[in-house]
Amino acid sequence: MGRSVLEDPTSQRLISCVDKVVLGAHDLKYVCKNYSVAHVYRHPKFMPKDITFSNDIHLLKSKVRRNENIRILPLPTSSRDLSEGTHCTVAGWSPNEENCPYMLYAAYASIYDRRKCQKFYPKIDRGKICAGHQYQGEMGDPLVCNGVAHGILSYSNPCPPAVYTRIAQYLPWIKKTMAK
Repeated sequence: MGRSVLEDPTSQRLISCVDKVVLGAHDLKYVCKNYSVAHVYRHPKFMPKDITFSNDIHLLKSKVRRNENIRILPLPTSSRDLSEGTHCTVAGWSPNEENCPYMLYAAYASIYDRRKCQKFYPKIDRGKICAGHQYQGEMGDPLVCNGVAHGILSYSNPCPPAVYTRIAQYLPWIKKTMAK
């Protein structure tokens, strides 16, 4: 699963939904260190049984030392939607063929207008954003646009677009949680 490291003045927090993470590696065969998660903060209104996975965001607290392979992704500074066609990237652990080792993969993605996205996903709400790409990622993979973490893969169909939790919608909760 992909991970996004967010800036916090006292410690690093990770957006995800697991208890152990790998950071700074490109091939799981050469992982030097796994980082244990000290605490998981699940959004209090997360609805895993809802078909739209409402409030699908978790913050994980972990002590991480930055190095040349681990960089911090900034949060959005505004809650506005990204413009249709904004170029982004998505990355995550996924084999490119059967029986291949898990390696870090990246793909280009473009943001869909909310109305266009609702044609594919009629129940999408303000907490989600759609992006189209051919990469079949895993839940938790980050969507990065202009060097900023804008989304976390929530769900998708075999064909684009994929649905991401829109980080900008959760800025107040993220900031409050990171202050704990």
